[in-house]
This record gives sequence, C-alpha cells and structure tokens, in this order.
Amino acid sequence: MIKSLCFVSVVLAAAVRADHYDFGVAPQAPIALSTSEVVTVIPSGWASFDGSVVVVRDQAGAALVTTTVFPSAVFPSFIALQPDNATLLLGESSNGGLWEFVLPAGPATLLATAAFNYDATFDGAGHAIVSAATCGFGCGNSLLRVDLSTGATTVLGSVAGPSGPVAVSAAGELYYGTQSPFFPAPAGAFSVQRWSAAQVAAGALSDASAVAVITGLDGAADLSLDARSGDLIVVESLFGGLSRVRLHRADGALKSVLASSTDYLGGVGLRTSAGTMGALQPFAPAGSTYTYAASDFVTGVMRVQGIVPVQPQLSVSGPGASGAGIATLSVAGGIPFASAVLISAPASAWSPSNTITALPWFQLHSGLQFSAMRRSGIVQLDGSGNGSLGLVNQGPGVPGRVWQALVRTPLDRPVGASTQVAW
Repeated sequence: MIKSLCFVSVVLAAAVRADHYDFGVAPQAPIALSTSEVVTVIPSGWASFDGSVVVVRDQAGAALVTTTVFPSAVFPSFIALQPDNATLLLGESSNGGLWEFVLPAGPATLLATAAFNYDATFDGAGHAIVSAATCGFGCGNSLLRVDLSTGATTVLGSVAGPSGPVAVSAAGELYYGTQSPFFPAPAGAFSVQRWSAAQVAAGALSDASAVAVITGLDGAADLSLDARSGDLIVVESLFGGLSRVRLHRADGALKSVLASSTDYLGGVGLRTSAGTMGALQPFAPAGSTYTYAASDFVTGVMRVQGIVPVQPQLSVSGPGASGAGIATLSVAGGIPFASAVLISAPASAWSPSNTITALPWFQLHSGLQFSAMRRSGIVQLDGSGNGSLGLVNQGPGVPGRVWQALVRTPLDRPVGASTQVAW
C-alpha cells in the first residue's frame, strides 16, 4: 500500500524500465486518479481511497464500484487489504478513524480510533498492527494492536521519531522503518528494526529492545514481506535525491535493487498469481509482481509501476540438437560479464512441474530431481548477459537429458536459474 502524500495528481502508467537485469517491467495501462489517493492491491485489481470515496478498480485501473464513505472529506493515511481478502482497513488522520470497508461496495464501519495513524499491517491472528503518533507531534510514535473483531486496542510500545511503516512476517516478527525527526534528514539516518513474535506478544516494545536489521538508509517509506520467500521489500525514499525499491533477505542482506528514481517512491503492494510458485526473487519464474508509486513533484504526476522477475532463457540449436554434430546451448538474460553453470539430469529424472529447493542465496525452481543433477559445463556471458557453449553430439539421437543454467555473479555465486530445455 501507499501512504498519502498531498500529490497534485495521480496517474497509473507503465514503468520505463527496471534498474537491474534480474527484474523487468510489468506494463499496465495508465489511468488518472484523484488528488492524494492511497492505493492498495486487491484480488480483482486495485482499491483506492481519497478521503471521501473508495473506488474498486480492475487490473487495468478502470473504476468498477465507487462508494462514498465520507461526504465531508478527511485526510487519508493508508488503505490495506485484510487477510480475508474481502475487507479493507482504511486509516484517516483527520479524526484518527480506523474503518473497515467490505468489498466491493461497503459498508464502512468504524472499528477503532488512533490519532494520527500512518500505516497498518496484520499479524495473521485477527489483529492489525497500527503505527500512529497518538501523542501528537515531536513525542515519538506508538505501535498498537487492534482486534479486528472488537476494535479493542492495546499499546505494544513506542519508538522515537515520526511514524514509520510496519510489516509482520509469517513467523510473527514485527518490522518497523524508523524515521528521522529532522528535515532534511541526515544521510543514512533511517533503518529497519525487528522484534520477535515473543516480544510482540509481551508488549513493551522500544527502540532499545529491537534488533537493527538494515541500517544506513536514506529513507523508509514502506515495508512489505514476500510470504513466498520471507524477503523484505524496503522503499527507500527521500525528497530531492535518489529513491530506491530494495529487496533484502530477512536478515537484512541486500539481494537486489528493484528500481530507482529521482521521483519520490512509495509502496503499493505485492501481487502473487494463483497457481504459480514464483516469488519476487532475482531471475525467478513469473508469479509475483511488486507495485510501487513514483511521484514527480515538478510535474505533479505520480505513476504506479509494476516490477516482475525476469528468468533467463536456455535454448539449444545447431545440427547436434537433433542428431550428430555440434549442439549450441545458449543462455540469454544472465548477469553481464559473469557466467552460468549448465546442469542436467536424465529425462526420466525430470518433471514438468517445478519444485523449489531453498539454496543459500536463492530459491531454485526446477523440474530436475536434485539428487540427479550433474554439472555439465560453464557458459561465459558477454556484456548483455548472453553466452553459448558448443557440445558434441555423437548421434544418432540426442542425449535424452533435460538442461538448465544456474546464473552466477561475477564472484561465481549462484543467484538464479534459467528455463529448462530437453536435449
């Protein structure tokens, strides 16, 4: 989701490009939204809230249902989809209301109040965790647990600085993006910290009791966790500088920069496709799309853009692909000036349905039985991340194996895998 920031106008548009070779652009048709809307991903497409109306939109952004919630507009702070995938939680900071909105057309019901609420996430146990500056300005930020059935509110703790974003892992750990009280903020003044599930259950959370996961950030506008991989997505945003969407392991190690821009960036949400296994991982198969918003304050336009993994392609060609001769195995879309390791297994040890093997730095999606995999060659990649290797086929048929390429960094660390090809 994206929190509200007084934009002049809002436009959904296709991104120009992704920043890295391991991720690419997910184009979407541009649509115009009203001033200062907050937006989140829902199963059917999008939902937006401008402080007066909730608009349910399809995947292309076209309005399907428009419902007036507040005849007199309030200031929207966030919109979030609850775990039931049928109810939105709306935050507004004019009166501090936390409202439940039943998709697609309401009604909206006041659940609780939290003054100057900023962000919310869900613990999977029937509660929202809300970040709100309940004491006002310059006195820190509160972390609240709100019962989604009763609205009962419990103070979990407080932290220094203005309100920051929150996210909860599948294990119940709470992540929080700290904020600087200064504007402009000093370089590297933001961080992401974490409390364990046991600490969250006990309450009394504080900066002192948290573990620093990521430090030295220049902003922390939004946090998301990929349930399929456990990785953390951090939107590092700052005014007048370079903003980034960063993908980190749960322990804080940086995996990739998904996108960067001189525009101010905010998070919208992560969408995973039913029936797929892909996570938001470098070089992974399709299945997950992360959407962020980029605002250009000069033109007053904000664009909502999707980023998807791009999986390298492996192909086989030449006379040896079908009989005696040289067969050329080609990798396209790897890391420039790095390499790829060819692995293979007998066709009898391959399934058209991928399984996932968790390796130290990536999730291997492969139909090859892990125990049957054999290293079968190294392909050196050029400045475009492409390369090929010629192998001799003695004929008359083909080897009867299925092949895949493990993409490596220039330091020879595997970080992803290609498509698979039979030969």
